[in-house]
Amino acid sequence: MLVAIATAFLTSGATAQESGSGESTEGSTGAAIGGAVLGAYSGTVLATLGSLTPCTRTYEGPACVRPAAIAGGLIAGISGASLGAADVGRVEDYFVAGVIGAGVGGAALLAVQPFLERWSWADVGAGALVGGAIAASGPGAAIGFGAGAVVGVATWQLIPSMKLPDAAAVTLFGLAAGGIGGWVFRALDAHDSDSGSEPAVLSFTIRTN
Repeated sequence: MLVAIATAFLTSGATAQESGSGESTEGSTGAAIGGAVLGAYSGTVLATLGSLTPCTRTYEGPACVRPAAIAGGLIAGISGASLGAADVGRVEDYFVAGVIGAGVGGAALLAVQPFLERWSWADVGAGALVGGAIAASGPGAAIGFGAGAVVGVATWQLIPSMKLPDAAAVTLFGLAAGGIGGWVFRALDAHDSDSGSEPAVLSFTIRTN
């Protein structure tokens, strides 16, 4: 998947316009394609992670994971395309982050090999896929993971029917929601920055009689 993203950049034939500081300020067709592939990959993996446990508790079972994964991939993919159309540099940065994350994820699964009863090289590949998807999604995944962990642990402690696997499921759902939401936010932010608009400030005054 990451190879496909790199190929999109190399074969696009479109270059970004450079600003005086040397940073890319405009998008390109190749970056839009690369961003779409990277976003779709990241969103699909994250949505799959977030929906695994909830789906196993429905009548449809694992079958409901597929539409969740498709929805996550579409949302993040469209956002990635929009991001690449506005800013080449950001997509390149997220691609590099994804490659690093894939390496870390694969290495982590390789490192725990001695502690697992059942292990295969497919586990390393899965770790690389998950690591790359999380890293490419940026801070959104980390924020979602943290929020999900807080909510999951709190409900686990306060609600008797909640078990530790339920808390883990809430944490993974937060990770997925934060990561996919991060793609949407970055696309919107890139277009706001590209248009040169300043953030709106809402102010109000409280008067007492």
